[in-house]
Amino acid sequence: MTRTDRSSPPPARRGRAPALVAVLAAVMIAGCGDRETVSAPSAGASDAPSSPTTVTGRFALVPKAPNGFDELSGTAKLTRSADGTDASIILSGLKPNATYASHVHAGSCDQPDPGGPHFKFVLDGADAPPNEIHLPFKADATGHGTAAAHNDNPVALGEGRSIVIHRAAAGENAAAGGGHSVHGGAVDGGHDGHAHPPKIACAPLQPTRRAHPTPDATTPPSTDPADLAVVVKDNEPVGGIQSLTLNKGDRVRFTVTSDKPEEVHTHGYDISEPVGPGKPAKFDFPAAIEGIFEIELEGAGVQIVKLTVNP
Repeated sequence: MTRTDRSSPPPARRGRAPALVAVLAAVMIAGCGDRETVSAPSAGASDAPSSPTTVTGRFALVPKAPNGFDELSGTAKLTRSADGTDASIILSGLKPNATYASHVHAGSCDQPDPGGPHFKFVLDGADAPPNEIHLPFKADATGHGTAAAHNDNPVALGEGRSIVIHRAAAGENAAAGGGHSVHGGAVDGGHDGHAHPPKIACAPLQPTRRAHPTPDATTPPSTDPADLAVVVKDNEPVGGIQSLTLNKGDRVRFTVTSDKPEEVHTHGYDISEPVGPGKPAKFDFPAAIEGIFEIELEGAGVQIVKLTVNP
Protein backbone atom coordinates (compact mmCIF):
# COMPACT_ATOMS: atom_id res chain seq x y z
CA MET A 1 0.00 0.00 0.00
CA THR A 2 1.34 3.42 -0.87
CA ARG A 3 0.07 6.69 0.50
CA THR A 4 1.28 10.08 -0.60
CA ASP A 5 0.73 13.14 1.57
CA ARG A 6 1.85 16.69 0.89
CA SER A 7 2.07 19.35 3.54
CA SER A 8 3.67 22.74 3.99
CA PRO A 9 6.35 22.69 6.69
CA PRO A 10 6.75 25.33 9.40
CA PRO A 11 9.30 28.04 8.59
CA ALA A 12 11.62 27.43 11.53
CA ARG A 13 13.73 24.40 12.31
CA ARG A 14 15.31 23.35 15.60
CA GLY A 15 18.89 24.64 15.53
CA ARG A 16 19.16 25.04 11.73
CA ALA A 17 17.75 27.05 8.84
CA PRO A 18 16.55 24.45 6.27
CA ALA A 19 12.84 23.72 6.51
CA LEU A 20 11.00 20.49 5.75
CA VAL A 21 9.22 20.95 2.40
CA ALA A 22 7.84 17.70 1.01
CA VAL A 23 6.57 14.45 2.46
CA LEU A 24 6.57 11.07 0.79
CA ALA A 25 5.36 8.29 3.10
CA ALA A 26 5.49 4.72 1.85
CA VAL A 27 4.41 1.92 4.15
CA MET A 28 5.23 -1.69 3.39
CA ILE A 29 3.51 -4.38 5.45
CA ALA A 30 5.11 -7.79 5.79
CA GLY A 31 3.57 -10.18 8.28
CA CYS A 32 3.23 -8.46 11.62
CA GLY A 33 5.94 -5.87 10.84
CA ASP A 34 5.44 -2.50 9.22
CA ARG A 35 7.98 -0.20 7.64
CA GLU A 36 7.36 3.48 7.05
CA THR A 37 9.69 5.55 4.89
CA VAL A 38 9.46 9.34 4.98
CA SER A 39 11.50 11.41 2.59
CA ALA A 40 12.48 14.98 3.31
CA PRO A 41 15.44 17.22 2.42
CA SER A 42 18.72 16.05 3.92
CA ALA A 43 19.86 17.89 7.00
CA GLY A 44 22.85 20.20 6.95
CA ALA A 45 26.34 18.88 7.51
CA SER A 46 26.39 20.28 11.03
CA ASP A 47 23.49 17.93 11.96
CA ALA A 48 24.79 14.77 10.30
CA PRO A 49 27.15 12.43 12.20
CA SER A 50 30.52 11.89 10.55
CA SER A 51 29.81 8.15 10.65
CA PRO A 52 26.72 6.06 11.47
CA THR A 53 25.98 5.70 15.18
CA THR A 54 23.53 3.17 16.62
CA VAL A 55 21.86 3.17 20.02
CA THR A 56 19.69 0.41 21.41
CA GLY A 57 17.37 0.08 24.37
CA ARG A 58 15.25 -2.57 26.03
CA PHE A 59 11.53 -2.01 26.55
CA ALA A 60 10.18 -1.95 30.11
CA LEU A 61 6.63 -1.38 31.29
CA VAL A 62 5.89 2.16 32.43
CA PRO A 63 4.60 2.60 36.02
CA LYS A 64 0.95 3.10 34.96
CA ALA A 65 0.88 0.57 32.14
CA PRO A 66 -2.50 -1.10 31.51
CA ASN A 67 -3.01 -4.65 32.74
CA GLY A 68 -2.23 -7.66 30.60
CA PHE A 69 1.29 -6.82 29.42
CA ASP A 70 3.36 -8.54 32.11
CA GLU A 71 5.13 -10.72 29.51
CA LEU A 72 6.05 -7.82 27.23
CA SER A 73 9.69 -7.65 26.16
CA GLY A 74 11.65 -6.32 23.23
CA THR A 75 14.26 -3.91 21.96
CA ALA A 76 14.41 -0.61 20.11
CA LYS A 77 17.18 0.63 17.82
CA LEU A 78 17.98 4.07 16.43
CA THR A 79 20.71 4.65 13.84
CA ARG A 80 21.88 8.15 12.90
CA SER A 81 23.87 8.77 9.73
CA ALA A 82 24.45 11.34 7.02
CA ASP A 83 21.50 9.72 5.21
CA GLY A 84 19.10 10.43 8.08
CA THR A 85 17.64 8.36 10.90
CA ASP A 86 16.49 4.73 10.96
CA ALA A 87 14.36 3.47 13.86
CA SER A 88 13.13 -0.08 14.48
CA ILE A 89 11.47 -2.12 17.22
CA ILE A 90 10.99 -5.83 17.97
CA LEU A 91 8.42 -6.85 20.59
CA SER A 92 6.76 -9.93 22.09
CA GLY A 93 4.14 -10.38 24.80
CA LEU A 94 1.64 -8.06 23.10
CA LYS A 95 -2.11 -8.57 22.78
CA PRO A 96 -2.50 -10.79 19.69
CA ASN A 97 -3.78 -9.12 16.52
CA ALA A 98 -4.02 -5.73 18.23
CA THR A 99 -2.96 -2.48 16.60
CA TYR A 100 -0.29 -0.38 18.32
CA ALA A 101 1.29 3.03 17.92
CA SER A 102 4.89 3.89 18.77
CA HIS A 103 6.97 7.02 18.34
CA VAL A 104 10.41 8.41 19.02
CA HIS A 105 10.05 10.60 22.12
CA ALA A 106 12.01 13.59 23.35
CA GLY A 107 12.37 12.61 27.02
CA SER A 108 13.89 9.78 29.03
CA CYS A 109 12.04 6.71 30.27
CA ASP A 110 12.73 7.47 33.95
CA GLN A 111 10.97 10.84 34.08
CA PRO A 112 7.46 11.12 35.68
CA ASP A 113 5.81 11.03 32.23
CA PRO A 114 7.98 8.30 30.65
CA GLY A 115 9.39 9.54 27.35
CA GLY A 116 7.70 12.92 27.64
CA PRO A 117 6.33 14.36 24.36
CA HIS A 118 7.02 13.12 20.86
CA PHE A 119 10.39 14.13 19.43
CA LYS A 120 9.96 16.86 16.81
CA PHE A 121 12.52 18.17 14.35
CA VAL A 122 10.65 21.49 14.54
CA LEU A 123 9.30 22.13 18.03
CA ASP A 124 6.13 23.93 16.93
CA GLY A 125 5.73 21.85 13.79
CA ALA A 126 3.29 19.16 12.73
CA ASP A 127 2.41 16.13 14.87
CA ALA A 128 3.16 13.80 11.96
CA PRO A 129 6.07 12.63 9.78
CA PRO A 130 8.42 13.97 8.58
CA ASN A 131 8.44 16.27 11.63
CA GLU A 132 8.06 13.22 13.91
CA ILE A 133 9.14 9.58 13.65
CA HIS A 134 6.23 7.12 13.89
CA LEU A 135 6.44 3.32 13.98
CA PRO A 136 2.86 1.95 13.78
CA PHE A 137 2.33 -1.82 13.66
CA LYS A 138 -0.07 -4.67 14.29
CA ALA A 139 0.86 -7.66 16.44
CA ASP A 140 0.51 -11.11 14.93
CA ALA A 141 -1.52 -13.98 16.35
CA THR A 142 1.30 -14.90 18.76
CA GLY A 143 1.69 -11.38 20.17
CA HIS A 144 4.87 -10.53 18.27
CA GLY A 145 5.29 -7.22 16.48
CA THR A 146 7.95 -5.34 14.52
CA ALA A 147 8.12 -1.94 12.88
CA ALA A 148 10.71 0.24 11.16
CA ALA A 149 10.85 3.79 9.83
CA HIS A 150 13.33 5.97 7.97
CA ASN A 151 13.52 9.77 8.06
CA ASP A 152 15.88 11.71 5.79
CA ASN A 153 16.84 13.99 8.70
CA PRO A 154 19.35 12.88 11.37
CA VAL A 155 18.15 13.16 14.95
CA ALA A 156 20.82 15.15 16.78
CA LEU A 157 22.88 13.30 19.37
CA GLY A 158 21.36 13.80 22.80
CA GLU A 159 17.84 14.12 21.34
CA GLY A 160 15.29 11.43 20.55
CA ARG A 161 15.94 9.79 23.92
CA SER A 162 13.32 7.02 23.90
CA ILE A 163 10.70 5.08 21.97
CA VAL A 164 7.28 4.64 23.59
CA ILE A 165 4.60 2.04 22.80
CA HIS A 166 0.84 2.44 23.32
CA ARG A 167 -2.32 0.99 21.86
CA ALA A 168 -3.48 2.75 18.72
CA ALA A 169 -6.22 5.29 19.36
CA ALA A 170 -9.54 5.11 17.58
CA GLY A 171 -8.94 6.23 14.00
CA GLU A 172 -5.21 5.50 14.00
CA ASN A 173 -4.32 3.25 11.08
CA ALA A 174 -1.19 1.22 11.65
CA ALA A 175 -1.08 0.10 8.04
CA ALA A 176 -1.17 3.66 6.77
CA GLY A 177 1.32 5.33 9.02
CA GLY A 178 -0.60 5.85 12.25
CA GLY A 179 -2.38 9.11 11.41
CA HIS A 180 -3.40 11.15 14.45
CA SER A 181 -6.53 12.72 13.01
CA VAL A 182 -8.88 10.95 15.41
CA HIS A 183 -8.28 10.01 19.04
CA GLY A 184 -10.42 8.32 21.62
CA GLY A 185 -10.53 5.97 24.58
CA ALA A 186 -8.53 6.37 27.76
CA VAL A 187 -5.90 9.05 27.46
CA ASP A 188 -2.50 9.88 28.87
CA GLY A 189 -3.12 13.58 29.21
CA GLY A 190 -2.37 14.77 25.69
CA HIS A 191 1.30 15.60 26.25
CA ASP A 192 1.76 16.69 22.63
CA GLY A 193 -1.56 18.46 22.14
CA HIS A 194 -3.47 15.23 21.44
CA ALA A 195 -5.15 12.63 23.61
CA HIS A 196 -3.54 9.18 23.42
CA PRO A 197 -4.29 5.84 25.05
CA PRO A 198 -2.09 5.16 28.09
CA LYS A 199 1.57 4.40 27.46
CA ILE A 200 2.50 0.74 27.78
CA ALA A 201 6.29 0.52 27.59
CA CYS A 202 9.35 2.71 27.04
CA ALA A 203 12.80 1.89 25.64
CA PRO A 204 15.66 4.29 26.47
CA LEU A 205 17.87 5.51 23.63
CA GLN A 206 21.04 7.17 24.86
CA PRO A 207 23.67 8.63 22.52
CA THR A 208 26.65 6.39 21.84
CA ARG A 209 29.07 9.09 20.69
CA ARG A 210 30.02 11.37 23.56
CA ALA A 211 32.80 13.84 24.25
CA HIS A 212 34.94 12.33 26.98
CA PRO A 213 37.17 14.41 29.24
CA THR A 214 40.86 13.70 29.15
CA PRO A 215 41.46 10.91 31.68
CA ASP A 216 43.42 11.79 34.77
CA ALA A 217 43.85 10.44 38.26
CA THR A 218 40.47 11.79 39.37
CA THR A 219 38.43 11.07 36.23
CA PRO A 220 37.38 7.43 35.88
CA PRO A 221 36.58 6.07 32.41
CA SER A 222 32.99 6.17 31.21
CA THR A 223 30.93 3.17 32.28
CA ASP A 224 27.67 4.14 30.59
CA PRO A 225 25.88 0.93 29.51
CA ALA A 226 24.38 0.36 26.10
CA ASP A 227 22.03 -2.52 26.91
CA LEU A 228 21.12 -4.76 23.98
CA ALA A 229 18.77 -7.74 23.97
CA VAL A 230 19.33 -10.19 21.11
CA VAL A 231 16.73 -12.86 20.37
CA VAL A 232 17.89 -15.94 18.41
CA LYS A 233 15.45 -18.33 16.74
CA ASP A 234 16.56 -21.34 14.69
CA ASN A 235 20.16 -20.10 14.95
CA GLU A 236 19.35 -16.72 13.37
CA PRO A 237 19.11 -13.30 15.09
CA VAL A 238 15.54 -11.99 14.98
CA GLY A 239 15.58 -8.76 12.98
CA GLY A 240 19.03 -9.47 11.54
CA ILE A 241 22.50 -8.73 12.86
CA GLN A 242 22.30 -6.19 15.69
CA SER A 243 24.76 -3.29 16.13
CA LEU A 244 26.36 -2.06 19.34
CA THR A 245 28.58 1.04 19.19
CA LEU A 246 30.55 2.27 22.21
CA ASN A 247 33.53 4.36 23.15
CA LYS A 248 36.64 2.82 24.64
CA GLY A 249 36.21 2.69 28.41
CA ASP A 250 32.46 2.02 28.28
CA ARG A 251 31.03 -1.30 29.40
CA VAL A 252 29.78 -3.82 26.86
CA ARG A 253 26.45 -5.09 28.14
CA PHE A 254 24.12 -7.35 26.19
CA THR A 255 21.94 -10.41 26.66
CA VAL A 256 21.26 -13.22 24.19
CA THR A 257 18.29 -15.59 24.37
CA SER A 258 17.98 -18.63 22.11
CA ASP A 259 15.48 -21.41 21.47
CA LYS A 260 18.38 -23.84 20.91
CA PRO A 261 21.54 -24.63 22.92
CA GLU A 262 24.57 -22.76 21.61
CA GLU A 263 27.69 -20.85 22.64
CA VAL A 264 27.93 -17.08 22.14
CA HIS A 265 31.48 -15.94 21.38
CA THR A 266 32.76 -12.35 21.34
CA HIS A 267 35.71 -12.29 18.97
CA GLY A 268 38.68 -10.06 19.76
CA TYR A 269 37.84 -10.17 23.46
CA ASP A 270 37.61 -13.99 23.39
CA ILE A 271 34.69 -14.10 25.82
CA SER A 272 32.14 -16.92 25.54
CA GLU A 273 28.92 -17.84 27.34
CA PRO A 274 26.52 -20.78 26.86
CA VAL A 275 22.94 -20.01 25.85
CA GLY A 276 19.81 -22.13 25.51
CA PRO A 277 16.10 -22.35 26.28
CA GLY A 278 15.48 -20.75 29.66
CA LYS A 279 19.19 -19.90 30.02
CA PRO A 280 20.10 -16.48 28.56
CA ALA A 281 23.74 -15.55 27.97
CA LYS A 282 24.57 -12.28 29.76
CA PHE A 283 27.67 -10.24 28.96
CA ASP A 284 29.15 -7.34 30.94
CA PHE A 285 32.78 -6.40 30.32
CA PRO A 286 34.85 -3.25 29.70
CA ALA A 287 35.34 -2.05 26.12
CA ALA A 288 39.12 -2.04 26.43
CA ILE A 289 40.03 -2.85 22.80
CA GLU A 290 39.27 -0.51 19.89
CA GLY A 291 37.97 -1.90 16.62
CA ILE A 292 35.07 -3.76 15.03
CA PHE A 293 34.31 -7.25 16.36
CA GLU A 294 31.94 -10.07 15.49
CA ILE A 295 29.77 -11.68 18.14
CA GLU A 296 28.54 -15.01 16.85
CA LEU A 297 26.96 -18.36 17.60
CA GLU A 298 30.11 -20.44 17.77
CA GLY A 299 28.61 -23.78 16.76
CA ALA A 300 26.48 -22.48 13.89
CA GLY A 301 29.07 -19.90 12.79
CA VAL A 302 26.34 -17.23 12.55
CA GLN A 303 27.05 -13.58 13.40
CA ILE A 304 24.40 -12.02 15.65
CA VAL A 305 26.00 -8.70 16.73
CA LYS A 306 28.47 -6.22 15.26
CA LEU A 307 30.40 -4.59 18.11
CA THR A 308 32.18 -1.30 17.35
CA VAL A 309 34.48 0.28 19.93
CA ASN A 310 35.59 3.81 19.04
CA PRO A 311 38.68 5.54 20.50
